[in-house]
Amino acid sequence: MSININEELLERTLQQLKIPREQFDREVEELKKESSVEVMGNLMSLVMESMDATANMLSLIMMQNASLQSEIEALKGGETNA
Repeated sequence: MSININEELLERTLQQLKIPREQFDREVEELKKESSVEVMGNLMSLVMESMDATANMLSLIMMQNASLQSEIEALKGGETNA
């Protein structure tokens, strides 16, 4: 399941950067040919950390959105904290 989430995050990131998946895959393959296993491990670690940070930011945004929606509903109902 986490692979699907990682793939989805990668796809969204590539869309935001306007980089076609084929170009990304080609560049990764070129780097693999020129790089050592250690460098590839470091690259994958960086990608995973970036995805984790993105997921954390999305989670925070979703929580803030839910909080704001609750506050809006309370205001619409005429409720006050006073």
